[in-house]
Amino acid sequence: VIPVKDFCEMSVELANTRVELNSKFSRALNLSNLKIGQYWLKMLPEQRLPLPTMHFPIRSSSDGKMTRPYIASTVDTVEISSTGISLPKIVTFQISDGLKRKVLIKGSNDDLRQDAIMEQVFGQVNKILQKDKQMRKLDLNISTYEVIPLGPNAGIIEYVAHSVSLNQILVVLHRNDPVSFD
Repeated sequence: VIPVKDFCEMSVELANTRVELNSKFSRALNLSNLKIGQYWLKMLPEQRLPLPTMHFPIRSSSDGKMTRPYIASTVDTVEISSTGISLPKIVTFQISDGLKRKVLIKGSNDDLRQDAIMEQVFGQVNKILQKDKQMRKLDLNISTYEVIPLGPNAGIIEYVAHSVSLNQILVVLHRNDPVSFD
């Protein structure tokens, strides 16, 4: 339980790490330059924790006993998202199965509890669509991603490559409106 608690606390701390962005510099943080960097670079890999955004289906009790891929290392450079008010951090992990996976760690005023609930609703809608024969033929599906709230001020979101935020879409659609989305 303690390694999970530590991971959550360090995620909240990283999420709320203030970043001074200057156009002359890249949008990145080096974990080795942060007080909490040692946790991410040295301590976390020793814990052999699975990445919380990875999904492991359990269909039988024997599935629950299977070895799960875990965080083998954290890439030292954390990207700072170019979108989002709270400037989410994009952390890249090397997983024990050889894959690299990214997560968004959001902090500040981002309460991800409602986002998590909506992703659960979308998952249930997908189940309903799959149960109906006619809907299955249409191959309808809502793409979902994992959202893990860590309290009212931070959370972890599964990184979805090649996606854009709703804000980016609305800015373009309403660029000629008298009220700006910026």
